[in-house]
Amino acid sequence: MNGYTDTLYTIIITLVAVVGLPLIAHLIVSLSAFLRQKAGEIKNEQAQSLVLQAISIVEQAVLYVMQTYVDGLKRAGSFDKEAQKNALINARAKAKALINGDMVKAIEDGYGSFDTWLDTRIEQTVRETKK
Repeated sequence: MNGYTDTLYTIIITLVAVVGLPLIAHLIVSLSAFLRQKAGEIKNEQAQSLVLQAISIVEQAVLYVMQTYVDGLKRAGSFDKEAQKNALINARAKAKALINGDMVKAIEDGYGSFDTWLDTRIEQTVRETKK
């Protein structure tokens, strides 16, 4: 690359970091608040309880993966994009193993896609643990 291309590349990366990342963080926080509100609006107390149990399970799964996988890689300086993907896969698998069919049904009835809900909850939990 020449000097002009290097400068343009640096400007683009800086703009993405300055504008894009805060925007993404804001969207995640807003979506999480919306999902919690929706959980509170579920009229059926049993369904609401199931959703809240599922939220707790997701939080436990994320914390488990962070403690057993992520923290060690971060200490070793090897927590890269591939490790992030593996952490998400591990958290999803752990949560899915613990969330029962009744919880999945309650989530799908209240939110639609269970997988979308699960990914959103994992991302929100990761963000909350970084505070």
